[in-house]
Amino acid sequence: MELTASGISEDSIKPSPGLKGVTDLPGDAELSIIALALASTADGISEVRRCSRRRDVERTGELLSELGIMVARDGETATVTGAPFRATDNVLNVDGSLILFSCLAGLLSSAPFVTRLSGVQTEDGVDRVAKALRSLGAHVNISVTDGISAGVGGSRLAPGSYRVGRPDLAVKCGVLMAGLGVDGPVELLQDTGGDDDLEVLLRAAGCDLKKKRIKEDGGYQLLMEGPARLRAATHELPGSPDAGLFLALAAAMLNQSDLTLSHFGMDSRSRRIVDILRRMNVAMDVTHFRTDSGFPARNLRIRGSDLRGIRIAGANARLMRDVLPLVAVAGAVSRGETIIRDAGALRNGPVDCISVLVENLRKMDIQVGEMPDGLVVKGGQPQGDELDAAGDARVSMALRLAALASEGDTLVRNPGPVDQGMMDRLASVQKA
Repeated sequence: MELTASGISEDSIKPSPGLKGVTDLPGDAELSIIALALASTADGISEVRRCSRRRDVERTGELLSELGIMVARDGETATVTGAPFRATDNVLNVDGSLILFSCLAGLLSSAPFVTRLSGVQTEDGVDRVAKALRSLGAHVNISVTDGISAGVGGSRLAPGSYRVGRPDLAVKCGVLMAGLGVDGPVELLQDTGGDDDLEVLLRAAGCDLKKKRIKEDGGYQLLMEGPARLRAATHELPGSPDAGLFLALAAAMLNQSDLTLSHFGMDSRSRRIVDILRRMNVAMDVTHFRTDSGFPARNLRIRGSDLRGIRIAGANARLMRDVLPLVAVAGAVSRGETIIRDAGALRNGPVDCISVLVENLRKMDIQVGEMPDGLVVKGGQPQGDELDAAGDARVSMALRLAALASEGDTLVRNPGPVDQGMMDRLASVQKA
């Protein structure tokens, strides 16, 4: 791995016979953001263990500090001293994180001052959160003049009810965090159970949040009575499902693997990822447990597997978009074809992820068919080569996966940002 003043410029990767041992997963990034945000409103000092070190989580700590909250980090443990927010004249840029936007918008909606939040990439996400907050009387002033931003605060919130339909974590965060400052009941209705981890966090901090099934329409009601005074708590978070998929596929692709991943979560994304692993014929044993702070979690034991190609399309492809490159690369060592459709969004942004991935896989002697909304990968044997990830972290992690299972060394140039927590764990279980 070569470093420059601007970060990592290239990564040299040797093939591996297998991954061995036991490792936990780095903490889930979105849940880390939520835990830090909730802790900022609690009485006393809260501790968030297995707190992700991803950039958007680090940004959460920076913005909370801007609002007068003391946040300290020691590796993967964060301590947060709760306090009232203070006003700032600065625009708070959430660096693309809709979850961070929704948490801050919810908490700030009842503040006696207005704060402007910017940096969300999709206007649709901001609109969804704003609509939900307005149902409680919040003033949310959205501007698209110079990027997407929203002024939040200066409102007296009122009890209310909002139907979200299928679970939407961003909307749920906004409504329930705003509900902490409401004098009276706040009701959230959704079609399915979903996203229980946020509920675990709230209850651990002393929020009297009730959840029940509504027999008449088959949906679920979440009900909280505000204002809620949260207490300091220790939150031991479940692991990142995306990191879990990377490490599980790496182990399954290598013949001599026998790897146990601990703290694999039970949220909707984690369940989808376990389903993908099963469909790909990953040799896997699963045991269930709860973390000390109440999160349901699993341990996965993964062994080298006779993988088979799968098809991912429709809603599944859209929901799992950012990890589809990992699935495509696993297809390079699987029986048959791996087909990915309805993933055209991977072409959006500064890097056309599909084209870059196709170009690099072909360099590794893998047969790949490119489509406007996806790709088809035929199983074979990757060959080590000199590759270029074009600065895209998703492509970079996928190429690292291919390199581990290749014949010969691989050099990945322009790998982009590295999830250091995941790299540390990979290094600890890689068999020499």
